[in-house]
Amino acid sequence: MSETPLLTVIIPAFNAGAFVREAIESVLENGFSDLELLVIDDGSTDNTVEVVNAIHHPALRLVRQQTNQGVGRTRRLATSRARGRLLAMLDADDIAVPGRFALQVEYLEAAEAPHIVGGAIENFGDRAGVVEFPLRDAEIRAGLLFHDLPIANPAVCMKLAALREAGVNYGEHRGAEDYALWVDALCAGLRFANLPTVVTRMRRHAASLTRLKQSEAEAPARALRARIAERFFPHMTPPQRAALVEALSVNIGGGQRWIDGVCALAQAARCADAVTGVDAATLCRLLKDNFLRMLRYALDHQLIDNDLLEMLTETNADFEHWRMADDGALDLQIVELVSAAG
Repeated sequence: MSETPLLTVIIPAFNAGAFVREAIESVLENGFSDLELLVIDDGSTDNTVEVVNAIHHPALRLVRQQTNQGVGRTRRLATSRARGRLLAMLDADDIAVPGRFALQVEYLEAAEAPHIVGGAIENFGDRAGVVEFPLRDAEIRAGLLFHDLPIANPAVCMKLAALREAGVNYGEHRGAEDYALWVDALCAGLRFANLPTVVTRMRRHAASLTRLKQSEAEAPARALRARIAERFFPHMTPPQRAALVEALSVNIGGGQRWIDGVCALAQAARCADAVTGVDAATLCRLLKDNFLRMLRYALDHQLIDNDLLEMLTETNADFEHWRMADDGALDLQIVELVSAAG
C-alpha cells in the first residue's frame, strides 16, 4: 500500500463479527487497488477483532478503541487517521458492489466534480429493494430539509481535503451523525451528487445500526432541521420556522398547532424560488408531500373537520397561492383524501 493512497475506505465496527469479513472482502475484492482499508473497532466484546486480524492484506489497517465510543466519534477518528485523497464509507454489515470505488473515484476526479458523491443502495435481509436518490446537487440540498435523507452514508465517497479545509467531520449528534455531516457540508458550501447505479448493498436486520439509530435521532434531527430552515427561510419569523420544523418532524394533532404547521408549509412553498442553490420544484413537491401526510393523519384520527380545512384553504393567502401555483393538483389531492376519510 502506498503511504498516500488515492482512496481510504472506512469501516467502523462494533460487535460485527458475524458480518465484518464479508464487508472487508467486498472492499479488497472490489477491483480498486490504490487504497487503504481502515477498520475501526469500537470496543467490540465479540470476535470482531479476531475476524479482522485473520485477514492478511497490505491495504488493511485495524485501529482499536478500548471502550465503545459510538459511531460518530468512531467515524471522526477514522476520518482524522485517513491517508487517502478520497474517503469512502461502508458499514460493517454492508457490502460494496463490485466496481463501486473505481466508478466513484472517476466521478470525483473529473473536472467540476462535486465534493461528495453517493449512489443508489440495494436493501437485503429483512427488507429488500433498490432505493434511488436525487442525482443533482440542488435536488439533494432541497431534500436535506426533510425526514428521508437524500444521500446514504454507506454509499458515499468524498474529497477529504475539502472536508478538512471546511472543518467538516462527523460529530456528537447521536442517532443523526450522517445528517449532521450533510448539514455541515451544505452550510460550508460543499456540493453533492448521487450516481444512478447501486453502489452499496445495505443489510437490513434487527441489530443493524440504521434501525437502532432511528429511535435516537428525533431530537438531534429536529435541531439540524431547524438550522436548515433558518438558512433557507430567513424572512420567516422564529415562531413560523418553529412551526415548519415541527410539521416536518412529527405527526401533529389537530387544533392550532396543526393550522400553524400547514401555514408554515404554505409559506415555505411560496418562498421556494428564493432559496439559493436549491431546486424549487423539488422543495415544493416535498413540502406538498408533507402536507398531504399531515392531512391524511389528521383525517384518519378525526382531528380536523371540513369546516376547519375549508377555512384554512380559503382564508390563508400563502395556502391560496400554493393551490393556484399547483394548477389544481393540490386541490384534487385534498378532495381525494377527504372523500376517502368519509
